Amino acid sequence: MMLSKIVNMSKVLVIILAGGDGTRIEPLSRPRAKPAVPIGPTNRLIDVALSNSLNSTIGHMVIAVQRRAWSLTRHLDGYAAGIAPMLGQYIHVLTPPKDEEQFFLSDANSLTQIERAWANEDFDYVIVVMADQVVKVDYRQMIHALLESQADAVFATLDVPVDQATGRLGVFETDSSGRVTSFEEKPEKPKTLPGDATKCRANLAMYAFRRPIFDAMMEQIRGCAPELTLCQSAVPWLVSERNILAYDLATNHIEGMTPRERAFFEDVGGLDAWFATSMAICDIDPAFNFYSEEWPIYTAPRWPMSAAKIDRARLTEALLLGWNVILQDAVSVRHSVLGSGSVVGVGSLLSNVVLLDDVKIGQGCVLDRVVFDKGIHVPDNTRLVPASLPVDAITFEALIDLIRRSETVPNAPVLSTGGTLFYPKGYRFD
Repeated sequence: MMLSKIVNMSKVLVIILAGGDGTRIEPLSRPRAKPAVPIGPTNRLIDVALSNSLNSTIGHMVIAVQRRAWSLTRHLDGYAAGIAPMLGQYIHVLTPPKDEEQFFLSDANSLTQIERAWANEDFDYVIVVMADQVVKVDYRQMIHALLESQADAVFATLDVPVDQATGRLGVFETDSSGRVTSFEEKPEKPKTLPGDATKCRANLAMYAFRRPIFDAMMEQIRGCAPELTLCQSAVPWLVSERNILAYDLATNHIEGMTPRERAFFEDVGGLDAWFATSMAICDIDPAFNFYSEEWPIYTAPRWPMSAAKIDRARLTEALLLGWNVILQDAVSVRHSVLGSGSVVGVGSLLSNVVLLDDVKIGQGCVLDRVVFDKGIHVPDNTRLVPASLPVDAITFEALIDLIRRSETVPNAPVLSTGGTLFYPKGYRFD
């Protein structure tokens, strides 16, 4: 797409907020930072936001992460060769600069704690996004919309069914020019679009600011309680006091993307959303395509890397395979994601399964709607299907209750609200 206004993208800073505890995606976040949670057979969640930035020719990125930052830093080391220090480009991973008890209290609070990273930098525009979003977006087009409209900031939106937004997404109202006139955070009764009572205009938590407006927003945040989120403090103030343009994500044009993919957006902060996205990307016609030449999704390389090997499989259908995967004789695997180094033993049947790296499935296993974290070995003839749950499984609600009461969390399989079984890293079958 030819843009009528050319922007010097070296004057754009991208801030990726990844400061949450990751409780909603336990147990996947237990051994790693939430943005380091895998998505697909070879990628991490953070790769999507980073790839959007790199594909948009932005080489200045700051990532705010709460706990277990080492898991993310180690992954990002693999990006070093693609970011040119001689040009002043960088990816900085920042954690709270205070004591262990002073973690980020909200996404807004994380901005105030890490603003030293850009306080003296010469940027004209700032883009703020979240690390747990699976979406393709050309940030240049958001900046272009900001310039063309003379707005103070641009907020990415998408018109979604009302039930999809109810209690989950913030909702905007806009006037005929696209200016945002009101905002409600996760309303139980979202305000619908004029002329269409079935849809509402959802906030996607992707924001592009002119630098003076961003600095004014930071001043506003500093005057608010630290536990208030951006959507509780900054966004309502901006909508009330500034000229904010709603930017329809469906108009963001990337070569090779189908209309279905252009409108695809998923916040994968929760277990069931993560699993649903994992299933969607291995569809034959995926809503989110990892194989685009025009808009590649980058990741850190893994060594050694050998091609996947399939012996005499009985059935393979709608699979995503990582490096060094081996499917042995007479296996049947459909609609599944198999991480690098995984092995599926002779005669095993897998359906709607996600294996993270180095999982070994024994012979004669029957698995349906189950996720295994890294390095788990599943014994021969194991049967795990929704109608037959293991005796040591706990519900996600019970897990959250233990965490809230600061009690010891067993390293046991977790049954999500949507009925998927998650085995945590380090789990051992008896």
